[in-house]
Amino acid sequence: MLSGELAVDPSNAGTTGLLDLVTRDWRKGLLEMAGLRSDILSPVKETGTPLGPVTDNAATLSGLRAGTPVIVGGR
Repeated sequence: MLSGELAVDPSNAGTTGLLDLVTRDWRKGLLEMAGLRSDILSPVKETGTPLGPVTDNAATLSGLRAGTPVIVGGR
């Protein structure tokens, strides 16, 4: 986790079949049918949304510079 914040973009979340494409949120009824809790899924954020800077720990592990902006990407 580069910034300390988890997120998934709508294009990747949509591949699960569990995303409501209109509201851009997880479909609670389908999650219940599948026996999944919504708190185990990353929040859906639009492509281009800033998540925060690369943390010191992530910088050490990845070789990226601490403080580099982390942005939600899509396909």
